[in-house]
Parts: sequence; C-alpha cells; structure tokens
Amino acid sequence: MSSVNVPQSNTGMKLIDFLALQFPSSGSKRAIKRSLESNGCRVNGRIERFASFKVNAGDLIEFSPLETSSENRVEFAFDPERVIYRDAFCLVYDKPPGVAADGENGLAERFCHAGEEVFLVHRLDKLTSGVMLFATTVESKGYFENAFRQRWVEKEYLAIVDGVVEEEKGEIDFPIALKKTMEGQKIYMCTQRGGKSALTRWKVLDRNLEQGCSLVCCSPVTGRTHQLRVHLQGIGHPILGDALYCRSFTCNYRAQRPLLHAHRLAFTLPDGTHKRFEATPAPDFLEVCKSLRVQCEGIRGEG
Repeated sequence: MSSVNVPQSNTGMKLIDFLALQFPSSGSKRAIKRSLESNGCRVNGRIERFASFKVNAGDLIEFSPLETSSENRVEFAFDPERVIYRDAFCLVYDKPPGVAADGENGLAERFCHAGEEVFLVHRLDKLTSGVMLFATTVESKGYFENAFRQRWVEKEYLAIVDGVVEEEKGEIDFPIALKKTMEGQKIYMCTQRGGKSALTRWKVLDRNLEQGCSLVCCSPVTGRTHQLRVHLQGIGHPILGDALYCRSFTCNYRAQRPLLHAHRLAFTLPDGTHKRFEATPAPDFLEVCKSLRVQCEGIRGEG
C-alpha cells in the first residue's frame, strides 16, 4: 500500500481525481473506482469508498490499487457447475461475490445469454455470495415472490464480524430507515422512530479473542435492504470489510468486501415439496476464516 500526504494545492479535490493524479499507474478512473469499492483506500487511517470525497491539506492517503491485468478482473459467465438444483418451478444457483443479481451484466441477464429463462424473485448484494433462488415460469415467479413476502422462506447467512461477540445468541429488533444516498448508493440505519420493522436472529459459531473477530450465523426474519449489515453494525459488530457501514475496524484484517455469505435457503415448492439448499462459502471467505483462526471447516454446501 502506497501513501502520500495531500499538499495544500490539492485541498478540496475529489479523492478519485487526487488518486488519478498521484498514482497514474493505477489505470483509468473506472479502475480506481473499483479499487475504492474494494476497500483499497484509507484516509487518515479510515477506509474511504466514495470517489467524491473531498481531500484536505495534510490528509494521509493510503492506496492499494487492484491488479488491472485481465486475469484478476471479475469476469462472470453462467456456470452450469454452480447450479445447485433445478426443476419445473425454479433454479437454485450458488452466486459468486462481485456479481450483481440484476441490471446490466447481472445474473439474470447472464442466464438469458446462456439460454436459461429465469425470473428474479429476491436479491443478494453484489458482494455477497451464496444460495440464490430463481423462478423458471411466470406462475412460479408469483408464487415465490409471495412466499418471500409472507416470510415462508427460511434464510441463513454466515458473517465474519468485527469484535468478540460475548453472548452466544440473540435477536436484533431495530427498525431500519434510509439515512442518506451518496453517489447513487443508499445507506440505511437503525432507528427508534419511523422506519420499517426488521428482525434478525443470530448465534455465534466461533470467536477469536486474540484476532478480535467472531463468526456468526444470522437468520433474517424480515427482508429489508442491507438488513444484516445494518443490524450487525447497530449492535457494535459490523461485518468485516463492510466499509459502507464502518470506516474503522478493531480487527486488523483488511477484507476487500463485506464477509457475508448466504449459506442456506429453505422453502416449499408449488407442489408442496419442502426443499433445503446450502452453498459452501466462497474461497476468499474460507481463506479469511483460516487467517483469523475461526472454525468454518464443517460448513459445506448440500442440496
């Protein structure tokens, strides 16, 4: 990671412009923005993800650009090996991190390019990995959307969080409201007034006092946007790597994405058959578990 202090002449400059000026070998501004989104920049010791952030004279800027070679870029194509299950009603897929669920080059579009007609019925954040359900007919799309709306779908996530969680299990029952929007990115917060009701149940799977981190399993009863990220930050244990909701972590490990994985999904098919599917955490998630010495070995995907 390279570092530089902001000179007086650059006060008020946007962070992305300053980085482009100081680190010309980092590639285009688009490449620099990807580095920012991957937690590759710190300002005075705090992670800064927003390109429009204004720098001030004397600020210490630390920057670690992503590799720009083609083999290190996230290039996604539909992978039949990641299909966990399919039938006349649905397709269950193990989504890798770094791929949006919808929009241009999202999962749904990639499926169409591969000749797979699917319909989105729920979403995972772009940087979240794990089990994702798609409907394969218009009729089953309505059925599954209603199942999520009625909270009939059981969901479990794994998260590596900052700090040592002292209790073994608990519930987080904080309403969630929109806090602000920056560069098109909506940021939410726990609130005591207004907001939408939100409930998360959690339990600790492992913890490491020396490293200052914990591995938790979370079951969101409701399905609010960024619910787990906001709720865990709200109890003082933000997800490692989630610079959108925490700029400074107790744990020294510098994760490049929020370490959140959709581990299990259970639901009933339109014909009444109950199904449960699991996905093994992504390789980077398992590598962090190994580095931080939290036990994740027994967690494997199954259909």
